[in-house]
Amino acid sequence: MVRFLIAAVIFLVSSSDITRAQGPSSEPQDSPPIIDDAVEQRTKLDFLSGKRPTREDVAKELVKEEDQIKEAERRGIAPTGTQVDKAVGEMCARMKITPEQLTKGLEARGIHFGTLRRRIEADLALGTILRLRNWKGSSPDVGTIRRN
Repeated sequence: MVRFLIAAVIFLVSSSDITRAQGPSSEPQDSPPIIDDAVEQRTKLDFLSGKRPTREDVAKELVKEEDQIKEAERRGIAPTGTQVDKAVGEMCARMKITPEQLTKGLEARGIHFGTLRRRIEADLALGTILRLRNWKGSSPDVGTIRRN
């Protein structure tokens, strides 16, 4: 996940002037509806890394990520805003850009910064769930959550 984000942002920074501004899907029960804007935003973010997913694939991925976040919240291990900010800051430090430059670069491509933050939040949630599962042993309700 981090490699995907770094590759996407490196592409973003290297290929543009970063100061330039610019209905529900089918989902498992109890999952929030994935709206067209979320699918569009994630598709744009995925395109930065060279991925070309279908709308259906993107919607499924978004549902899966929401389920991961909900599972982490249910277990009391959801990432905090501070943890997400730290992950964004670390990513930016590796790329030698500021979070503001990252935000402007994403906005220049019509991508909301919140789209990236939510993706990072889901990745952090999944990582914590998997570490907990490995620490405690296999758990039936966590066993259905898999990394791509």
